[in-house]
Amino acid sequence: MNSLKYLVSKNINGQKAISDDIQINHSDSYLIIALLVFCIFVAQFGANINNRLIQYFATILYLTIAFVYGSQYAIPIMLFSLFNTKTLVLFGVSCSSLLTLVLLVKYFLSRTNNCRSITITELIFLLVFCFYEILMFLLGRELNLLELIKFWFSMVFARLYLNANNGKKWMSECFLFLFSGYIMTVIVSVLLEPSALSEQRLSISDAGANMTGIFAGFIMAYSLLFLLDNKVKGILKAVSFISIIVSVIIGILTGSRTFVLMIAISILTILIASFFIDKGKFLRYFLIIASVILIVFLVIQNNVLLSNKVSFLIQRFVKPKHGDISNHRFEIWALYIDVLRSRMSYFLFGFDYTKAGIMNMAHNALIEQFATYGIIGNIIIISFVSCEISKMFHEIKANKDNAFTITSSNFHLIPLLAIFVSGMTSHSFMAVSKTILIIFTIFCFYLHRIRKKSYGGLK
Repeated sequence: MNSLKYLVSKNINGQKAISDDIQINHSDSYLIIALLVFCIFVAQFGANINNRLIQYFATILYLTIAFVYGSQYAIPIMLFSLFNTKTLVLFGVSCSSLLTLVLLVKYFLSRTNNCRSITITELIFLLVFCFYEILMFLLGRELNLLELIKFWFSMVFARLYLNANNGKKWMSECFLFLFSGYIMTVIVSVLLEPSALSEQRLSISDAGANMTGIFAGFIMAYSLLFLLDNKVKGILKAVSFISIIVSVIIGILTGSRTFVLMIAISILTILIASFFIDKGKFLRYFLIIASVILIVFLVIQNNVLLSNKVSFLIQRFVKPKHGDISNHRFEIWALYIDVLRSRMSYFLFGFDYTKAGIMNMAHNALIEQFATYGIIGNIIIISFVSCEISKMFHEIKANKDNAFTITSSNFHLIPLLAIFVSGMTSHSFMAVSKTILIIFTIFCFYLHRIRKKSYGGLK
């Protein structure tokens, strides 16, 4: 896997064009992470004592840090915050939503002539979203306009801040912030409420046990990707290894079956793909993964708490509650499918599940997405996403100051696979946190497939 391989080329005037256009200072990174951890500590402390003012203070401080360092650290700070969408809040609005607005303001206040702007296409899609939702509301369906507007802002934010000027160091920082954001959130939560470890299933204050496990699965997928990558060196390699061990331990403590499914599919995909695509790497990948599994096994064997949690997790598979391994999800999914089939209008435009006589959300992001917006609404949404990604890629290709390439394998899609696997038991793909993760993952995968172009006669 030849990932994160950036080329330095020369332009027509003979000057060097370096992909690391945005310079990253590691000392600033550690300072920012420390400040963000402090914000999370204060916010979770406020949540534990049910004091909204303390949470608001922590959120405002978080947003201030983002505004000050936003030019270079917008995406890293956003990735760090994705696991605190309910603890870091301001008058009911999540930190992720507030960050998109604050950082978009920062972008346009500090923009230069070379900066990108909101396009006519984006404005047209915003008007289409508004028209579609108002029309559906008049026809009796629940109004989801606010969710669509937040989704629109998050897509615009991703397109403006994800660009080819972001070089190797910047991408390393993104993953460092992503890994540390999740791990430090869990650590802070446990430090403030040690009794959480004695619960049957660990859940941080910001999410339930299943979502905590799902986050661990996603971190595990990305960490494994970088651990196997022989081009990743230094601190990111060390952080990747630590993240794997810690995320597996957290996943076990949550008792999440979705977590087990995510890591099983990720590992099997890597091994099966490498066996058929590059047998030379298969043995190396197998040995690395086997070594990690052995280390995790030894850790579990020497810890009574983890051993008991593993036994509990196995029991959840072997002897599920009420004899239903889906925890009644299959029944709920069948209800949604029956309602969709009952009326053509539901199939085309979606429906309000409470008005349709269903008492529970689907707990399946794919079904919820289809049921909420119908085939027409989802065609509009997918068209918008396709346009945004296409525009982002076009701008990357058009940036002749960045002649870098990565001849990577399709393994970079594994984190994306993990996200969609987790969607089988979680909620909306259009939440700001999920949107940013999906677009960021696609962006990283695409960068690793750009081929070097010819500039000024160079080949």
